[in-house]
Amino acid sequence: MPNHIRSILPLLSLALLAGCGSGDIDHIKSTSATLSSVENSVVRAREVESPSDFNGEEVTPRVTPDFHKPIPTNDWWTSLLWPFYPGNNFGENLYAQPMVFKAQPEGLAIGYPNEATVTPDDVHYTYHFRNDMRVGVSGLSATEVRVEDYSDWTVTPRWKSGSTWMSATIGHGLLFSYFRTNSTQARATFAGPPVVFAQTPGALGVVVNGQAYGLFAPGNENWSVQGEQATASLGGHGYFSVALLPSAEQSVLEEFRQRAFSFVTDTQVSWELDGGVLKTR
Repeated sequence: MPNHIRSILPLLSLALLAGCGSGDIDHIKSTSATLSSVENSVVRAREVESPSDFNGEEVTPRVTPDFHKPIPTNDWWTSLLWPFYPGNNFGENLYAQPMVFKAQPEGLAIGYPNEATVTPDDVHYTYHFRNDMRVGVSGLSATEVRVEDYSDWTVTPRWKSGSTWMSATIGHGLLFSYFRTNSTQARATFAGPPVVFAQTPGALGVVVNGQAYGLFAPGNENWSVQGEQATASLGGHGYFSVALLPSAEQSVLEEFRQRAFSFVTDTQVSWELDGGVLKTR
């Protein structure tokens, strides 16, 4: 992996560039510059140093071997790419809104923090991570998670232990979390004994920490609940999903079941300028 990430830094004018003291840009190492005259602006190609960890040591991005996209540094999920604390191979809390996630050795912790907590200094409030369940598969106990893919508002991390692997696609504004695996059994471990409010072939509705969730297995495979764990055979299909539900009703579970396997595979944002009006689509 190259030691630096290349970025393009637009400078408003040569006068602005000249007004910068050398101390302001010593940490930026210049490469060959490309100049273009566009309303007296200057665009210059530069190199910036790669992210570093808590100790100031340079880190390399944690991606799968088949990953071939530009590597971001400032998205809501990029702690999966750039480990800030040495030895933390699973990233930090991922606030996807409305859901929050945390990668763990046995899978993906999922929560919905719907209660605000005021900070001790009374300056602001925050929504702390809350683990309602951990979703994984049988035979999974990974030592790290790596990014397999991403789009404009989704990310797909991948776990691997031995020959067993699992990928999860999560994103901003998504109530579903989508899972793919080569394991034969899906597994959800709840934060406490779940309240089962509905169960139909291929679908399980539970309430955990006061919040309703739906778990969905393909081929009408039934979920089995024992204590604080639910499991389902995947019948060789290799996929399943979990959804945050607006209410604990069987009709709601059924509505989500009908869409449980319409996996989001890509998200894109584009824009155009027309007469000074910005349109986003």
